[in-house]
Amino acid sequence: EEIRKLEGERNKQFSMVSTHIREHQNITKELQLSTERLNKVLQNNQKRGEWGEYILDDILRTAGLVEGVHYVKQQVLGKSLVKPDITLLLPNDRRVAVDAKFPFSAIQKMVETESKLEKDNYRREFINDVKSKVKDLSQKGYINPEEGTLDYTILFVPNEMLFSYINQEAPAVIELAMKSRVAIVSPFTFLVVARTIMESYRNFMIENNLRDIIKYISDFVTEWERFEGEFS
Repeated sequence: EEIRKLEGERNKQFSMVSTHIREHQNITKELQLSTERLNKVLQNNQKRGEWGEYILDDILRTAGLVEGVHYVKQQVLGKSLVKPDITLLLPNDRRVAVDAKFPFSAIQKMVETESKLEKDNYRREFINDVKSKVKDLSQKGYINPEEGTLDYTILFVPNEMLFSYINQEAPAVIELAMKSRVAIVSPFTFLVVARTIMESYRNFMIENNLRDIIKYISDFVTEWERFEGEFS
């Protein structure tokens, strides 16, 4: 009787294990499909931009910023033809353009290949791609004070590990970006940079207004002294 009970319990356990294995296989299959879909997205420049834009939008909304008030999506900059993925809205009708179409293809190939020589080649290709992206942004019209932008723009890297890789393995890219007035940010740093830009510009505007107010007060004091003299 004991042996039969043990055998029955063991059969139940095996059945449960089989069920868990099948569930795990299904999850693995779904994960594989999701990964394949993500790879297809990352291989397409437009889809990459949409993916980055979605992450940016999610970060901004989570932080309590409102579309149409603090930022807009896919809107032409002034009278220019450029259309950034995200545009941060600042006081006095000023703007900061954000680009989310980051070059992924070479780094994907570098990860997938087993050859050290190919890895080195793809690494160089990736660094050159990012440099080209930075140069393109600096010349594209994203930095155009005549159309209401500040004198720099933002390149969004939608992956924290990739952002760390660039900082550690490609300092020349960061140096070029700084010279080109392009701020490279990640999901963790984007909101800090965006908030800092907004507050800094707001403080700058307040400071400029204070200078005007002080000038008016100074002019008033001069006029008042003249009035006192005339009145006396």
